[in-house]
Amino acid sequence: MTRVIVAMCLVGLSAATGQTFLRVGAQQIGEINDYGLASLFAWFSTAVANPWMIAGTALNALCYGLLIAALSWTSATIVLPLSALEYGFAALLAVAWLGEVVPPIRWAGIGLVVLGVLLIGAGGGA
Repeated sequence: MTRVIVAMCLVGLSAATGQTFLRVGAQQIGEINDYGLASLFAWFSTAVANPWMIAGTALNALCYGLLIAALSWTSATIVLPLSALEYGFAALLAVAWLGEVVPPIRWAGIGLVVLGVLLIGAGGGA
């Protein structure tokens, strides 16, 4: 079970970091305002060349690789709920790095999610 917990902590951290990188890249690229084929092609061409987008996508690929490994080790009823650790990591990164403000009620919700993850982890697995 230890390798599952370690893998799922890394899943949460890599997913949250990857999503944060994608957010930075998306802010640099800007909004999609024109849905014409040429405009969409130009936007996606810029996106795939953005270093933050590339790094974020690579971290999300790592996340999925670790998730697949964890699913090969134990049941989906353990692995998939443990992936919710991402919410805690994402909130911490958003506050620390992006300067976002998280209201107390959202922190309470994140705390409940993490508590649920801890209960699932404490229950053990196959």
